[in-house]
Amino acid sequence: MAGQVEGCDLNLLKRDAACISLQCLGEPDWDAIDIIARVYQLGALGGTDYADNPTQLDADAAAWTSLNPDEIKPLFTYLEIQEALGAGATFGGDSSIQNLRTLASCYRCMGKKRREGILLFLKCQIASEGTV
Repeated sequence: MAGQVEGCDLNLLKRDAACISLQCLGEPDWDAIDIIARVYQLGALGGTDYADNPTQLDADAAAWTSLNPDEIKPLFTYLEIQEALGAGATFGGDSSIQNLRTLASCYRCMGKKRREGILLFLKCQIASEGTV
């Protein structure tokens, strides 16, 4: 795999991700690989380097690992908003939740699978821009 996504050709991505599929890996593996990818990304951004210190990461994340499921998605969404703002998104000059709901209204009526697909597509597009 390359160090950066080049374009978002779904067929090429499926080919490149084949080794990560359910045939080879399961959910614990996917989560662990997501964690290590974020560990190295954080280090590359100049943040705390947990690459050789998973014990410290576990200690620093202790409060986060005891969150209940109802707390997790709102936090993910809030952090996505903050990341977008940090990248220069303006949301039409108003990043209030009310405005974001209005801007997102056409996506709310879509089914969950469709929204998840769109999110994955956008993650690919952002990664191909080199900002993820």
